[in-house]
Amino acid sequence: MMPEEMTTLLTAQIPTRRMGRPAEVGQLIIFLASDLAGYINGACIPIDGGGSLNTLTLGSKKELRNMLSVEDR
Repeated sequence: MMPEEMTTLLTAQIPTRRMGRPAEVGQLIIFLASDLAGYINGACIPIDGGGSLNTLTLGSKKELRNMLSVEDR
């Protein structure tokens, strides 16, 4: 296990604000091994809680919230 201070620092950098669970990784593996994923080849699928998102493309949190609230109208 990771020290609590380290976990707090790491999760602060992840958009979902939490560490991933082993079951979440397992669910993707089960899907990829199934016939449902038969046409998926050579894909890299990050399981990182949004950590690899390009925040420069997304803009600020305020801009993102405004964009989402406009789409809901």
